[in-house]
Amino acid sequence: MVDAAGKIMAVNPFGAEQLGYRVDELLGQPVLKVFYGADREAVKPILPSAWNNSGGVVSWEFRSVRKNGDSASGSRIGQSGGASQRSHPFDRL
Repeated sequence: MVDAAGKIMAVNPFGAEQLGYRVDELLGQPVLKVFYGADREAVKPILPSAWNNSGGVVSWEFRSVRKNGDSASGSRIGQSGGASQRSHPFDRL
């Protein structure tokens, strides 16, 4: 889950592990941290529309980045959960 400020509030442990992180290393961090640097600017305008789509399905395809800097590609699909809950890459991993 990601809050309205874009901070990671909850993480799927498997998803965190796939990106080389422990859950506690990601909590409170900006969600953009897990997107590949070259994709971050394209992700920014999509996040608010996902937050405003409460209960709807949100889908995108951007690269994630592992803790070691390697990219991890794949599409992300999730359901928005309202003002305090947002889909993020770890919902699916």
